[in-house]
Amino acid sequence: PLRLVEALRDIALPERQAEVALLLALGRTHEQVGDELGISRSTVVYHRRQIYNRLGVDSHEALREQLLAAPRH
Repeated sequence: PLRLVEALRDIALPERQAEVALLLALGRTHEQVGDELGISRSTVVYHRRQIYNRLGVDSHEALREQLLAAPRH
């Protein structure tokens, strides 16, 4: 998880999107992310779309792979 956090910091997503991205990359479902962050499932889906578009990925697994492959600073 620390490597994922570092990669997200380097990408400089807005704070809420970074939180959503981290939880998705850790394998959480939309419902779990919403429950953990106190937001609705539809808000999670909205953020997920924004994250995926920005990073050019199309799945939780692809998101995780891209974050883990990001160069570390």
